[in-house]
Amino acid sequence: MQLMKFVLYTSLFSKKSELRPMAKKKDLAAALHSGDTPKPVKAKATEKTAFADKTPIIFRVDEAAKRELEYLRLDTGAKNMQALMIEAVNDLLEKHGKKRIA
Repeated sequence: MQLMKFVLYTSLFSKKSELRPMAKKKDLAAALHSGDTPKPVKAKATEKTAFADKTPIIFRVDEAAKRELEYLRLDTGAKNMQALMIEAVNDLLEKHGKKRIA
């Protein structure tokens, strides 16, 4: 007698639930040796992301400071926190006599 495993599926939009048989696990070793594995897709060298030439700077602030920055972002109409921080870095550079390059 073979035991079957079941998964309980519930719908987010209705109160119906149902038991469905679990899919059988595939044999990983057999899949690797069968040659049916898909080839990885490489990104084109010409494709660039918006942040390809940017480097991340990570710093920590209090939760209250983060909240105030978010309010400031909403008040100024900045598209996102990235845009607000770029403006802040440029203002800081200008304040100290440097070029606005961020």
